[in-house]
Amino acid sequence: MNKPTFLCVGAQKAGTTSLYNIIKQHSQIFMPQKKELHFFDWHENFAKGNDWYFKKFQNSEKYLARGEITPNYIYKEYVPKRILDIIGKDVKLIFMLRNPADRAFSHYKMRVGRENEQKIGYPFKVVQ
Repeated sequence: MNKPTFLCVGAQKAGTTSLYNIIKQHSQIFMPQKKELHFFDWHENFAKGNDWYFKKFQNSEKYLARGEITPNYIYKEYVPKRILDIIGKDVKLIFMLRNPADRAFSHYKMRVGRENEQKIGYPFKVVQ
């Protein structure tokens, strides 16, 4: 069974997608096809069981490291115990954080781009 050797958690708009794309190019690190597996934080995925999760790391035994990035793991109080029980204490954690004001503005621009948010006027200018 190929368990992840590291997990990346953190805030939205803190660079986790860039980190995923960079790490995915490394020849000695395995990353699942999908960036965010949401196994430890979403009850419906957790209910699918360990085999469902570990299948995401199938055929990764030749790699020196295996990991996944799901930023939302940082927000749920039950996630650390699930990680400890399933992966164990040796898993490395990478925390991606960002200046809160910069993160919030970046999130706002993303929502405007997706048309989920009203544009605001002066003094803010949304660059698209």
